[in-house]
Amino acid sequence: MKADYINPFIKSFTRIFTTQFNQQVEIGELSVSKIPIISEDMSIIIGITTDMTGQIVFAMCENTAKYICSSMMMGMEVPEIDDMARSALQEFFNWVCGHSAEDFLQIDPPHTIDITPPMISIGRTEMYAAAGIILLVPLKLPNNGIVDLYVSLKSKV
Repeated sequence: MKADYINPFIKSFTRIFTTQFNQQVEIGELSVSKIPIISEDMSIIIGITTDMTGQIVFAMCENTAKYICSSMMMGMEVPEIDDMARSALQEFFNWVCGHSAEDFLQIDPPHTIDITPPMISIGRTEMYAAAGIILLVPLKLPNNGIVDLYVSLKSKV
């Protein structure tokens, strides 16, 4: 898997936080993840299809998930991850992956991607990627919360 495949997701995530929430995201160091991916609190999983196959996983603690929901709701307090918060998280990460599709057209060769609806996993989860290598980049939010971005993709082009 090319390291270039993670860049559109990083760019989209940081662009949305900057333009929509007026907040900066600190991008951590790229690494190859251990297998399995272990998420302690919460993960949002999105499948990628068409010119690529694989999964994107955004893993975070509950407080980070609440912070993202609160940011989406213009600072409203989010005391728990209820139906509305889960819906907001699914929409946010759907937004991130949807926006990354335009950046995949800039990769050489260009790739067209489609995304599956987001799935949320709550609680400790172990995940094994079918696409092989998993790249990891931690994304640090202004509240010091971390969203671990895992990307495991194979190109069909």
